[in-house]
Amino acid sequence: LIKFNSSAYIVQGLTSEIDLIKNAISTLNASGGTRADLGISMGITMLDGSTSSNEKIIILICDGDVSYNTTLVQSAKNKGIKIHVHVTQCKLD
Repeated sequence: LIKFNSSAYIVQGLTSEIDLIKNAISTLNASGGTRADLGISMGITMLDGSTSSNEKIIILICDGDVSYNTTLVQSAKNKGIKIHVHVTQCKLD
């Protein structure tokens, strides 16, 4: 699980332990910029280094205010990594 804003941070390494993932997700909050490219790049590196035989998928959850980076998308594709995008919107008062 990778958090990104103006930088990217590993919140939880690759694991099949659902409770670890849920706990890591519960710590997330929105702040800073939207450098999805940094998060995707870190995700590609993590998945590319994995020896798991499981399918390699990045699930990108963002506000939609990101730039499309063809180099990163092609890198993921070349490594057999799929990227799924979920765009959320939130209004902060």
